[in-house]
Amino acid sequence: MSKKTKKITFLSLVIFIVGSTIGSGIFIKNTTILKYNGGNLIFTSISWALALIGFFALVLTLFEMCQGAKEENTNGIPGWCKTYNNNFIAKSAMSFTTWLYLPTSHFFMPIYCVDQLSSAMGWNIPWWLGLLISLIIFVYFILTSGRSARISVIQNYIITYVKVLPLVFACIIGFVALGTNQAVFDHSQIEKSASYFVNLAPVIGISLSIPAIYFGFDGFFTATSLYEEVENKSTFSKAMIVGTLIVTAIYLLCSISLIFLNVNGALEETPPLVTKGLSIFLNTCISISIFGVLNGCAYYGTIIFFDAIKNNEVPFAKRFKRQVSANNVKIGMYYSLAVYLIYFLVCSFIGIFYYSNYTNYGATDATGITFGSLLTASDDFSNWTSLISFLFIAIAAMGCLKKRKNPESGIKKTWYFVPCCIVAFGFCVLCFGMVCVQTIFDLIYYLVNDRNNPNVSLASFIMPIVCLVSCVLGAIVPPLFMKKKGKVALKH
Repeated sequence: MSKKTKKITFLSLVIFIVGSTIGSGIFIKNTTILKYNGGNLIFTSISWALALIGFFALVLTLFEMCQGAKEENTNGIPGWCKTYNNNFIAKSAMSFTTWLYLPTSHFFMPIYCVDQLSSAMGWNIPWWLGLLISLIIFVYFILTSGRSARISVIQNYIITYVKVLPLVFACIIGFVALGTNQAVFDHSQIEKSASYFVNLAPVIGISLSIPAIYFGFDGFFTATSLYEEVENKSTFSKAMIVGTLIVTAIYLLCSISLIFLNVNGALEETPPLVTKGLSIFLNTCISISIFGVLNGCAYYGTIIFFDAIKNNEVPFAKRFKRQVSANNVKIGMYYSLAVYLIYFLVCSFIGIFYYSNYTNYGATDATGITFGSLLTASDDFSNWTSLISFLFIAIAAMGCLKKRKNPESGIKKTWYFVPCCIVAFGFCVLCFGMVCVQTIFDLIYYLVNDRNNPNVSLASFIMPIVCLVSCVLGAIVPPLFMKKKGKVALKH
């Protein structure tokens, strides 16, 4: 890469982290968290407190993890796992990132963007039009932000400026309602969660709110794609911590403010404070803010796939030896685009034909297909990939905990790493385990007690399990296959 591109300052990196992390998560998940807790503000507060303890414990482990990672292992999850874990975990992390996390992210992020925009405008958008717009959005970001770090940073600046408007408004409007005696304190009328498991006991709602809050921070690690372009690499881990601190402060202010605004805790039309026209404008800005997450993923994907090609970890990698030798990272962009297009078509097919029976959102065509089918599929994909990505980071942190005992590791030890590592790992395992239990329990409960309910479909319980199994198999099967293939090659 040319020296001209190596000018990303500490401030630019912090802004990139903020811009690539904050999407629509805080606006969407705030209602979900309230539903999980039955509108109880005390339980909701406990959920936020626990989630932030777990997340910040994870973030604080990055200081040692980034510091101890080798130059060639600075690409986030795959690099951290390669540095601190065994070969199988490292290969699984790379497989998960290349074949699951990034491809599905480029499917559901544009879908969320179109959903947010169509909801704001009151459009009953046909599924095929929503799909076409989503395709155009993600291809645009791959061919622009995926091309270079400089373009990615510039677009991040623009998108971040746009998302400032709804964020600032969301942070203050609830307090305006509080000051004018229009604040809402009773959220007991909020619609209950559809999950049977959540409604068993309050503590379950609290524990399931934690992964919902984690989802809002998904994508912060995509900033690792800029490592080679940073002016002062020694400040990289500090920028990660500062950036996530800023995101957390914004999320807390938004969440508290919106809870005072209305029963749903959402930035929606709430006269007289939020008129219909203002709601349309703000939610349009929110739909654009999702571009920030997609923008971060685009260049991150370029670097991940370039590294995978260089290390011969993807099919046909040997055909691109010349581009790799010339350090032409654009080959990662083109390769990722091809992979994403295939996944986009496959995920769209799954959403259209396997989710259409129980989603009523969006315009319905003659075949009964709605855009809401794609939206529900996006929810399932995003929930699992987000949880597993955090789990891999926690696993890498545990590997770092073991490796730092070696005096030759070169890791500058901090007093807080050990407790943070243990807490972070515990929270990530808890989140993943609770969502797994919820998914399985809801299916069993439906089959035993609620199968005759005409408003609920069996597919709505089976497909999340299918997504989970696909994610797990997608992460562990390729490394096992490669290991077996390697043994066969050695015999010959």
